[in-house]
Amino acid sequence: MIYFTRCPVVKKSKMGCQIYYAKKQGKGWAPPDTLKLFDDMGIAVGHPSLDDEECTIYFASDAPGGYGGKDIWVAKRSKRTKPFDKPVNLGPSINGSGDEMFPYLRDDGSLYYSSNSYNHPGMGGLDIFKTIKEGDKWGKSENLKYPMNSAGDDFAIIFKGAKEEGYFSSNRKGGKGDDDIYSFYIPPLVFTLQGVVRDDSTKQIIVGANVKLVGSDGTVVEDSTDATGTYKFGKTQILENTSYELTVSKSGYFSTKGRETTVGLRNSKDLIHDFVLIPIPPVPVVLPDIYYDLAKWDLKPQYQDSLNGLIQTLNENPRIVIELASHTDSRPIPMTNDTLSQRRAQSVVNYLIEKGINPGRLVAKGYGAHVPRTLDRDRIVMYPPNEKGKPYPFAKGTQITDEYIKSLKTKELKEAAHQLNRRTEFSILRDDFVPEASQDTNAQNVVVVINPNDNIVTILPGGAGTFEARCVVNGMSMDFKYDAAENLQISVEMAKQMLTDRRITKSDFKEKDGAFNEDGSFKENAILVLKKMVIGTKKLENVEATVVAGLNPPILIGSKVLTKFGEYSVDEEKRQLIFDIPGAVPNK
Repeated sequence: MIYFTRCPVVKKSKMGCQIYYAKKQGKGWAPPDTLKLFDDMGIAVGHPSLDDEECTIYFASDAPGGYGGKDIWVAKRSKRTKPFDKPVNLGPSINGSGDEMFPYLRDDGSLYYSSNSYNHPGMGGLDIFKTIKEGDKWGKSENLKYPMNSAGDDFAIIFKGAKEEGYFSSNRKGGKGDDDIYSFYIPPLVFTLQGVVRDDSTKQIIVGANVKLVGSDGTVVEDSTDATGTYKFGKTQILENTSYELTVSKSGYFSTKGRETTVGLRNSKDLIHDFVLIPIPPVPVVLPDIYYDLAKWDLKPQYQDSLNGLIQTLNENPRIVIELASHTDSRPIPMTNDTLSQRRAQSVVNYLIEKGINPGRLVAKGYGAHVPRTLDRDRIVMYPPNEKGKPYPFAKGTQITDEYIKSLKTKELKEAAHQLNRRTEFSILRDDFVPEASQDTNAQNVVVVINPNDNIVTILPGGAGTFEARCVVNGMSMDFKYDAAENLQISVEMAKQMLTDRRITKSDFKEKDGAFNEDGSFKENAILVLKKMVIGTKKLENVEATVVAGLNPPILIGSKVLTKFGEYSVDEEKRQLIFDIPGAVPNK
C-alpha cells in the first residue's frame, strides 16, 4: 500500500491537498482513493507517515483547532481495513505559531518534523526537529542543528531503516535549483585509548609491559609498551557503548588493573589512562597480624580476612609463585619451634588453596625462631592483642633479637617484642608460573569445534563500501582500510618504520637494491613482499604490497587480496567482517 499527497489544481478554484492511497497490483498500482480524515474535504491534509501496522497516521493539516498555520495531527484505527477515528492535534509541545509539517515516524518510535514557529527556535525558515514519546505525551523537541538545518527551509527527512543515514529536502544556498534532495549520514563515534606505563618507585617509563584489553562485548586485545613506555589501542578496537578492563603486567612487577568506558559518550574522544607498576620487593612482605594460640597452628576465622589482600594480589598476578614463611618467638615449647612454624605456614597455604589459588604457586616454609625481625617502619604493638591492650612503640630499624628483648625493662614490653617476632610473611620466588595442562584419561571422541566468533573481525564502516579494521603485518599491529577497487598498498612511512625495526630488510623487496634511490628513499611503486599478514585468525604469507605515499591508515587492501584470506562478507550495521569456513560447527 502506498500513501501520498496530491494537490489538485483547477483554474479559478481553491482545491485543498488530500492524502491518497493505492494498492499494489502486479507491476502497477490500482486507481488511488482519497483517505478521508475530516468530514470537510476542504480542509487541507498531507505528508502522511504511518506505523508498520498502518493503524496510526501522522499528517499535516490546517484544520480548525490548531495552534497556528499548519499543525501535526494524528489519527488511529483498530484495523487497517477500517476507517480512521477522529484526528487529534499533537498539542503545543510540537505545534506552534507557524507551520509544522512533514512528519516522519521512525522505526524506533521517534517523530521528526519541520517547523518555522517562534516557540521552536531555529536557524531560519523550516528547521527539522526530533521528539521522543514519554509515556502518553511527546517530549521536548530537539533541533537537529547544523549541518542538518540551515538558514533556508529544511524538511521531509527520512531514514534508511535503523541506519543513521537517509535523505531530506532543502532550498539552502549552494543547491542546483529551488528545493533539492540531500543525503546525509551520522559518522560513527571514534575512540582511541592510550597511556604511559611507569615504575612506581623510580617514575621512569617501562618498555615492553604487556597491556591486555578485555571488552564487555567479549573482545580481547593485547599490546605492549614501546620505547617511550606508551601503549595504544586504535579506533577499530575501542568501540562505542563498551566498557573495558585493562590489565598491565611486566616481569619483576606486580600487575595492576584499570577500567575505561565509552558508555554514555556522545562525542568522539581519545581516552588516556596511565599506569604505574609496583616493583616486586626483594625482601619478604609481612602480612597483617595473624595470631595463634600458644603452641597451636590452626588459622582462626577472625584472622582469615587478613589474607584477603594477598588473595587479591595472587589473583591479579596469576604467574607469581610465593613462599609463605612463618616465624615464632624464641621461647621453648613442647614441640620444636621449627615444627610449629612449618605447620602454621601450611595452615595459611591450605586456606589459600581453599580460596582457589593453585597449589603449585604456594610454598610453605617454617623458620622457627632463626630469623629475628628487623622493623622496616615505626611500629605500635597492642599488648595484650585485644581491645584491652595498651600501645607499646618500637622504632624503625630495630632488630628483635633475644639480646634486645632481654634489655627491655618491663614484662609487657618483652611480650610485645615477642609478639612482633611471631609473624607470617610472603616473598616472591618467581613470576613465570604456568599451570599444568589437565589430564583427562576418560576423554573420548574428541571433537574440535570452530567458534564462528573467531572468524569475525570488528570494523569501522567508512561509507561507499569502505571500512577500516585491524591487522598484523610481520608481527606489527596496525589499522588497514578496505577499498574494493584497490590492491594491497603500504604507506612509505610504515615501510620505513618496519625497516627501522628490522621487521623487513632490502631482501624483502621484489627489486632488492633496485627498490631504493641513492639517498635510501623508496623508488616509486616499489614492491614489498610481506612475510606474514594476519586478519583475525586468517593468515596470508608472502603477499606483495606496493609502497605508496600518503596512506592513512598505513595499509590499503582491495577485494582481490582480502579474498585470499577466505570467503568473506561485510555487515556494516553490526560492524563486522565475517570470514566463512565451510563445515564449521557453531558453539552452543
